[in-house]
Amino acid sequence: MATVYFENRQDFYTPNPALIHSICDHVLAEFGKSSVEVGVFFISGEEMCDLHEEHMEDPTLTDCITFPIETDDPNGYLGDVFIAPVAAKVYLEDLAPNPGSKKFPLTPEALGAEITRYLVHTLLHLCGLQDQTREQSKEMRESEDKFLTQLSAKNLLLK
Repeated sequence: MATVYFENRQDFYTPNPALIHSICDHVLAEFGKSSVEVGVFFISGEEMCDLHEEHMEDPTLTDCITFPIETDDPNGYLGDVFIAPVAAKVYLEDLAPNPGSKKFPLTPEALGAEITRYLVHTLLHLCGLQDQTREQSKEMRESEDKFLTQLSAKNLLLK
C-alpha cells in the first residue's frame, strides 16, 4: 500500500482523501510501486497559475503539474502532484454545446471523473510515462482511459 500525503488547499471541490488514496494505490500497484510515497495536493486555480508560471513560464491555468523525484530507492518518494479541480470545471464548460447554457449540466459525476483523470495522469507521469510527443500523448491517453475504466468498475471515481 502506497503512502499518500494529501493536502487540500482549495475550496472549489470537496475531495475524499480515502478515495484519493485508493486511486493512487490502484494505479501505482499496476506499475509495481505499491510501497512508494507520493504527495498529492489539490490547489486553487490561482495557486496553479502561480506554479505554472514559476516552473513553466506560463501564467495560464492548467489542470495538473507533476514533479517527479529521481531516486534509486524503489520504495522511496516518487514525487509531488498538483491538481487544480477548478480546471475540470473550466474544461467541461468549454465542452458544452453552448457554454454557459443550461443544456450541459455540470454534474458531480462528470466533474469527479475529470478530476480523477488528472490524478491518474499525474501518477502515470510519476511512473515514467511522458506526453511530449504525439505518440507519447496517445499512449498516455490510452493509459488514462484504461485506468478510468478500471476505477469506474470498482466505484473508485471521485464524485
